[in-house]
Amino acid sequence: MDAAELASLVCKVAEEKKAFDIVLLDVRKLTTVTDFFVVVSAENRKHAQAIADGIAEKVPQGVLDHVEGYDNSRWILMDMGSVIANVMLPEERAYYDLERLWSAAS
Repeated sequence: MDAAELASLVCKVAEEKKAFDIVLLDVRKLTTVTDFFVVVSAENRKHAQAIADGIAEKVPQGVLDHVEGYDNSRWILMDMGSVIANVMLPEERAYYDLERLWSAAS
């Protein structure tokens, strides 16, 4: 599975778990850290955990390298190497404004 397919899968799973404001940012020309950022919003902490759990269950075995913020669940970062998923509560998303920070992404 290449990076674009993985990013698409993450978006699909997030949508199935009723995440909202799903944004896929192609950052390949901007950074070497990752190829894609997926940014999604969750209604509350339990919803954020459900979205993260769904992603973890559906990505291929061994792809998910690291998860941060799961216990607090205001911003869950899921590092899959070529894709980084950010599951955020709306207030965290508004504060950090990742879309503006990476506005040069397609």
